[in-house]
Amino acid sequence: MKKNKYILLSICAVCAALLLAFFVNILFKIRTDSILRAEWTAGDALNYVAAMTGAISTFVLSLIAYKQNEKLQQMEDNNYIAANSCMILINQVQVKPKANIPVNYELHTEQILQERDNEDACPSGYNVEVRFKKISDSLQATPSMIYVSKCTLFVGSETRTLESDLWLENVREGYTRTAICESDIAFNCTLLVAKSKQEKFEEAIKTQNNKLTIEIEFNIVTDKYVMTKCKCMAYCEYQNSSGIIIWKSKEPTVFFYGHELKDRSQIKVLGEV
Repeated sequence: MKKNKYILLSICAVCAALLLAFFVNILFKIRTDSILRAEWTAGDALNYVAAMTGAISTFVLSLIAYKQNEKLQQMEDNNYIAANSCMILINQVQVKPKANIPVNYELHTEQILQERDNEDACPSGYNVEVRFKKISDSLQATPSMIYVSKCTLFVGSETRTLESDLWLENVREGYTRTAICESDIAFNCTLLVAKSKQEKFEEAIKTQNNKLTIEIEFNIVTDKYVMTKCKCMAYCEYQNSSGIIIWKSKEPTVFFYGHELKDRSQIKVLGEV
């Protein structure tokens, strides 16, 4: 398709050059005493036509070279994005069953997620730490900032999987910096739960035989400022270590939704000016 486009453009340029030569020839046939009277010699006319033909040819070649360079630049950008993007899998989820009431959301650096139908003026907040790992350790890019747009939690036993469920969305725009650990990577978030669901939610996450299913939609920005959109899912089993409830992932999966190169100045990091 592009080859045919360049051929058509070349034909149009040649036709334009021929029409220009014909038009100039007609002008020299006009005899008038006005300002439009032609005073060029035949040599001047031929030089003019040659110059215009050369200019048109140069323009066509420059346009072709520009399009080719644009394509090469796009290929280079795509290679850079592919080499510096990052996909992750959830390792574990840690939930602190003690509620608090967060205030001044803009001062918090973690992601704050609230139930869709939560209309409480001061909802209960639960601190959650999510630990994950990169799919491929061979990639040099490291997920350094993360934004969670949506999150869904299902907590229950094998016979009652909807014993407690939360459908959450982010209340702010902005990224949270990740903590790079020796074996994995972590970030924190706060879940805002309606007070009417607080007792049921705490009972569900404290019950030993319950299981947790989590779905999180991420925007992940690496240290090379490549942003990857994905959704992670994990089926987790309950573990209680000295009063700290940890949900270990058994079958983590990730769905890819695209990636792009971000401008550093357009990335807002929560809690930083």
